[in-house]
Amino acid sequence: MRSKLSWIIIILGTLVMVVVMSITGKPLKTPETPSGIIALELAGNKAEVEEVLTAWGFPFFANPEGRARGFRSMAAVFGHTGAKIKAAKQNTYYDFIFILFYTALFYMLCKATVRWLNNQGHTTFLGTFLSKAVIVSAFLDVIENTGMLLSLSGNISDGSAAITFIASIIKWSIVAITILYLLIFGIYFGIYSRRK
Repeated sequence: MRSKLSWIIIILGTLVMVVVMSITGKPLKTPETPSGIIALELAGNKAEVEEVLTAWGFPFFANPEGRARGFRSMAAVFGHTGAKIKAAKQNTYYDFIFILFYTALFYMLCKATVRWLNNQGHTTFLGTFLSKAVIVSAFLDVIENTGMLLSLSGNISDGSAAITFIASIIKWSIVAITILYLLIFGIYFGIYSRRK
């Protein structure tokens, strides 16, 4: 009973947070940033971060050529940034909650798939590895979010952009491989075994 309740809470929590993340991230999808918050996650240097933030209305001072210097304006210092910057911060804060749910869900699904495969006599190394890797991806997501919040507050540098980018790439890779694993081993072999 407790196990079923855990599954229900984790699944419902993940679904609710998917909806919340979608709603709060919608204003960030602009012609310049069609992928929304992911554009900031994958901005690998200071110039790319500035381009994303400029698209979202971050109040930069401009140099004589009209290019953003990366210094915060007084409006940014006192929190009077645009609606899109506020939406980006809100979306990033919500992501800390989302991390807890999606990590727990992937961990539980990997463990369940490993148990099922073990019962079928199949190898379980990859599933066991991925159940641990998703926990690593959660820490990488926290690093990524911290880097984005620094940028959204005007603390932009090549170093923080690079760390955010690397954390994001590794996190997304782990998530993609985990989803692929669950689809192939969890669904395909599940259907196959029932046909036997």
